[in-house]
Amino acid sequence: RELEKGDIEDFSDNDKIAKWAEDFVAEAYKLGLMSGDENKSFNPEKNLTRGEAAIIIERFIGLTE
Repeated sequence: RELEKGDIEDFSDNDKIAKWAEDFVAEAYKLGLMSGDENKSFNPEKNLTRGEAAIIIERFIGLTE
């Protein structure tokens, strides 16, 4: 589905996303780079694992091919 900027409200913890980062998070979500966890949480205060970072990079490369 096509996502819009307001769709960061899909995340249960969207109130924890810094105001300056909202547009960036919305774009990453719209592009399918990041989708949150099984609890519909974005977890903006959590560090990425290597595995999560690898998935984001893989998805980004897929967008550029």
